[in-house]
Amino acid sequence: MDVAFQLATDSSDAQIHKELDLNPNHIESQIRELCGLFVFVNDNRIYLIHQTAKEFLVSKDIPASSADSCWKHSLFIPDSDTIMTQICVQYLSFEDIEEGGFGVNRWKPDTDTPRSPFLEYSAIYWPSHSRDANRPTEEGLQKQILRLYDMQNQRFETWVSIFWQTNCQYRARDGLNSVHLAALNGHDEVLSRLLASDNAGLNSRDNNGHTPLIWGSLEGRQNSIQTLLDKGADVNAQGGEYGNALQAASSSGHDNIVQMLLNKGADVNAQGGKYGNALYAASSEGHDNIIKILLDKGADVNAQGGYYGNALYAASSSGHENIVQMLLDKGADVNAQGGEYGNALYTASSEGHDNIVKILLDKGADVNAQSGYYGNALYAASFRGHDNIVQMLLDKGTDVNAQGGWYGNALYAALSRGYKNIVQMLLDKGADVNAQGGDYRNALYAASFRGHDNIVQMLLDKGADVNAEGGKYGNALQAASSEGHNNIVKILLDKGADVNAQGGKYGNALYTASSEGHDSIVKMLLDKGVDVNAQGGEYGNALYAASFRGHDNIVKMLLDKGADVNAQGGKYGNALYAASS
Repeated sequence: MDVAFQLATDSSDAQIHKELDLNPNHIESQIRELCGLFVFVNDNRIYLIHQTAKEFLVSKDIPASSADSCWKHSLFIPDSDTIMTQICVQYLSFEDIEEGGFGVNRWKPDTDTPRSPFLEYSAIYWPSHSRDANRPTEEGLQKQILRLYDMQNQRFETWVSIFWQTNCQYRARDGLNSVHLAALNGHDEVLSRLLASDNAGLNSRDNNGHTPLIWGSLEGRQNSIQTLLDKGADVNAQGGEYGNALQAASSSGHDNIVQMLLNKGADVNAQGGKYGNALYAASSEGHDNIIKILLDKGADVNAQGGYYGNALYAASSSGHENIVQMLLDKGADVNAQGGEYGNALYTASSEGHDNIVKILLDKGADVNAQSGYYGNALYAASFRGHDNIVQMLLDKGTDVNAQGGWYGNALYAALSRGYKNIVQMLLDKGADVNAQGGDYRNALYAASFRGHDNIVQMLLDKGADVNAEGGKYGNALQAASSEGHNNIVKILLDKGADVNAQGGKYGNALYTASSEGHDSIVKMLLDKGVDVNAQGGEYGNALYAASFRGHDNIVKMLLDKGADVNAQGGKYGNALYAASS
């Protein structure tokens, strides 16, 4: 703060840091003397006392002198930007900066090494102050700014490293030159002078393929774009993350620049970049006006490309209803394939965009189209818990038993996540309660394993086979016994589950419950007449498993029910040896 104050108020031409007349002990009182009660100082930073102070001081228009008050509306932001530009640029022009003085060389990007606070502020904010200043830059200051853009100078790397880490940290900087940077920052005067001295930079590319026109388009620097176009920049140059300038401007929502590029002959259907084309980019990001501009210029509404495959898919996935409608009105293929989920209906169903699903269905979207990770729209909506969309799809006649996805079908997907309402909808529409498929093999097994009591009851009421085989544990009873779901075990037993059914990893339900230490379930199984000496599993029988795992209560229950203490089997041969181990 003291540095900025001295640069703003000292009439001397300080060239190095130590020439500033810094007095940290008196700076606060000096500022309070000048600004009165409008500000307070805390931790070497100046703050307005209240939001109303800002409203009183700042003018929205060029301030006029007034006899009534020397404070009211005395500040005009562009004027302030002009002053801050002068301060920041003068500071960055200090010889100390170039020579690595007062901590400059000690700081490196991507480290936590401290750096001068005002160095950081100047490097980060001088470009925006300069861009927003309200009057032409005087020649002396302009020369200083040009020196900041001199890549041969140490201060270039110093300020750009700090600036980039804060403002562009997720973008690659490799191969960036002064012309790229001037276009990105919207420094039109600098850009013109750089191009006047070396026009070769006009269409130069950084290491990622971005040209100055692409950088300027991405950041919305309208005046810089005009300068570049007037100088003959290649409007269709391909390269970089966004493929071309039109796609960069379209993705960022810069309507005026899109229009400027098109007026200069930009190819509205040019392919390339992360989005594939400009229409796709604007559709994905929700820029309605740009969509209209591109469509009016003949953009191919069904062009394929990019991660999502096409513009309709992109808009549907992102939830942009107006754009979906615009694209369909322009003839977008409602069933076009592409993207992770395969088609627009599928992705809208997965993301829960009810209105878009309705729009697509009304336009004839194939409700049973198969593709993508989840297989079909019904599965996607069921898995993600979107009740309204499931109902819409069912009302349109979707195949309630269509196969696909990790869980095999929509019913299986919904119950695995515990979506009771969706399970009921699917069952009411005739979902096959005994359909086989997916990792758990059947719906009852999945619900039993996941602990969804109500859904287990619903499935059984709809005729689910209580002894259906499948899955890691062999059947629903063994799955519920393994996970300790007492209520489900009781429901299954009451529905006639075979207490001695063999199968799966552990062989039978008693072994499973004994091994996992679920006393209550062991008791229920014993009360239902389970074979206490049934063979199966790694340890051979339930007594052996409980003994090895140290479940004393279960060992006692099994012995009380006549478990054979000398039964042979498993790795250790018998229960006594297992307990001793």
